[in-house]
Amino acid sequence: MKIHLHVGVHKTATTYMQARLKGNQAKLNRAGIGFMPTFQFRNTYVKDLMKFDPASFRLEDRLDDFFARGVPDNVRGIIISDENLLGLCGAMLKSGKVYSGVRARMAQLRRLLGGHEVTLFCAVRRYDAFLASAYCEGLRTNPRYINFEDFSSRVNWKAISWVSLLEKFETGLRPDHTRYWRYEQFRPNAEMLLRELAFGEKLDQVETETGKVSYPSLSQAAIDAIDSVSERLGREVASRLVRAISAALPKTDGYPDFDPWGPLEKKRLARRYDDDCLQIPPEKWLLAPEVSPESAQRAAGPGAGPPATGQPGTAPRSDAA
Repeated sequence: MKIHLHVGVHKTATTYMQARLKGNQAKLNRAGIGFMPTFQFRNTYVKDLMKFDPASFRLEDRLDDFFARGVPDNVRGIIISDENLLGLCGAMLKSGKVYSGVRARMAQLRRLLGGHEVTLFCAVRRYDAFLASAYCEGLRTNPRYINFEDFSSRVNWKAISWVSLLEKFETGLRPDHTRYWRYEQFRPNAEMLLRELAFGEKLDQVETETGKVSYPSLSQAAIDAIDSVSERLGREVASRLVRAISAALPKTDGYPDFDPWGPLEKKRLARRYDDDCLQIPPEKWLLAPEVSPESAQRAAGPGAGPPATGQPGTAPRSDAA
């Protein structure tokens, strides 16, 4: 059986993609494609991922979880989408390590999905934006507030590399295929990416669910307010007020994103991001990474001609995956 495994990473439009999949669940099921809504999947599988016994676990015996109205005769594949399979952002705040236990988690998934054809779907994001957004996400679950300076001082900057992180994902999971893209290319290519994930099925647009809680990145004003509470009333009090303050000061045009980086840091991190993306083999990308001409020139080496502008790649056919 074919498995499309979308693991995130965090803060790369995963919630949007999962909402589209959930809104099209009946359509997907009729087409022989199984999907389990994210929060249900987390409660059923993710929270106890490392406790499952691979010797007795058979996905074929659990297809009812992925087909809400009964398992059809023409099962084409299963879509699994959950960034928490990699770990939690809160753990990054405490350790300063990005997805520190991911190789073991991916190895467990490999054992549980053994015998099936697995395609790994994953987006990467600019280091400055990813770390700031992951920090904000981690604040929502940490019992004790950690300011960004504390978090940044714990980060092992040499280990922050999509090249090495994706290698850990692949070493643990050993997927049959990979489909990577840069988050910055998501918006103009969203429909194509979703169709690839959905085994070639076109997903209808869905209305936002009323009453559904959404957790966008915190605004700079919200972080400043939480910092002030922490200094005056302590970190435990600040942690309890994170959600209330983020709701009162949401990220909008009036309240810009939390942005802890100076211009030189941003430039350095952007250059590193481009250079790292160019180290990942071209055949692993679903979309060819769009990088700066300077990074393209460095990758080409001395004496190379003018760098070509990165263009979206042609998506391979889903039925060939």
